[in-house]
Amino acid sequence: MLSSNEAWLFDFGRIGTGFSVESGTVNEKEPSPMADGALVPNIGHQARHLLTVGRRSEHGATPCALLHANARRPMSVYTERRTMRQRISAFAVASFAFCIGYGQDMSRAMLTVNGESISRGEYYRRMEFLPDVGKVVNDRFVERTPAFLTIERLVNEKIILQLAKRHGVAPTPGEVENEFNFRRQDFPEQIRSLLEFGVTEEEIKGQIAVEMAQFNLLTKGITVTDQQISDHYNNNRFFYSIPAKATLRVIVVKTEADKARVDAALRSRSFGEVAREHSVDLSKFADGGGMLGEIPIDRLPQNVRSWVEVLDAGKNTPWIESSDAHLIYHIEKKTPEQQLPLDDKLRRQIRKKMMLDMGRARNDIKAMMDEMLKTVKVVIDSPALQKIWDSYIKDYQTINRQ
Repeated sequence: MLSSNEAWLFDFGRIGTGFSVESGTVNEKEPSPMADGALVPNIGHQARHLLTVGRRSEHGATPCALLHANARRPMSVYTERRTMRQRISAFAVASFAFCIGYGQDMSRAMLTVNGESISRGEYYRRMEFLPDVGKVVNDRFVERTPAFLTIERLVNEKIILQLAKRHGVAPTPGEVENEFNFRRQDFPEQIRSLLEFGVTEEEIKGQIAVEMAQFNLLTKGITVTDQQISDHYNNNRFFYSIPAKATLRVIVVKTEADKARVDAALRSRSFGEVAREHSVDLSKFADGGGMLGEIPIDRLPQNVRSWVEVLDAGKNTPWIESSDAHLIYHIEKKTPEQQLPLDDKLRRQIRKKMMLDMGRARNDIKAMMDEMLKTVKVVIDSPALQKIWDSYIKDYQTINRQ
């Protein structure tokens, strides 16, 4: 829930827009995965509504540490996209597990352990009230069951849709369809992962409708022209670029004698072979020996970066000293910096970012939510959860009257 003490989170980045809203502010650097926007089945009452909102119902430093030292460069759109791809896929898919089970035969086996079956009913019921689950509130972990966290999410989503309708900015089915097609084009891996997991297109579109409703509320009255987008892009070209990268291998040794042995071996053997034999770093086992992978050059520590920038692919750096080790790097490949073109995809992303930046100063969605929650009526088909909700919303309303 949205409250003074608990930051309400709704993710624009759930399918892949790359923006999230936290307590009415825009967090462009850390897009969150689809966290908990799924329906909890009411085991034993599948034909009945679980929840009603208002009048409507809802069915020591290692080389790797050295390589990833703080960068001087701000995170680029390229880096945001990569981070988003890495984080969304697994977590977003998992969050729909409740939806998949809803309406299925709960007596069927969900899994077997040494031939003994565990039913879907037992699985979902256990997941619904799993202990040691919760969220961080004011830097403090508060335990809450997945069942309650899901109800909290569903209430927020329903209120967002009701608010959007009240303010005349609810997305139309055609607009939701268009957004779904954009996301399938821009982020095909995420959409494909959800579909392969069993999530239907209609379920994805339902989440998109909620995200669009919130976006429309936040950006009501905001217009961004094509010229403003072009100006923003031209004034921030550094941000819209793929940084220069290098694929590196490393050998790490502890003593001067080990350095001499490595130097001798490198005269006749490949860097990877020597890394496998002599390096004390775990990277010795990676991809032929010593492989660190492709790394943005400007994220390397200065003493490494200065050599990687000037040496060609295929060369080795001199030995580089650390507090307790000696390191030598092999530059396997270098890729120059690339400027992202201002195509339709990037224009859409920039337009959304600019609209959110302008909208957060103009439209207070938290205040809208607070007003709705003063009189919200939530009926839950579970006495225990209803009791928790009633206590929770009472505290919330008391806090917001102060």
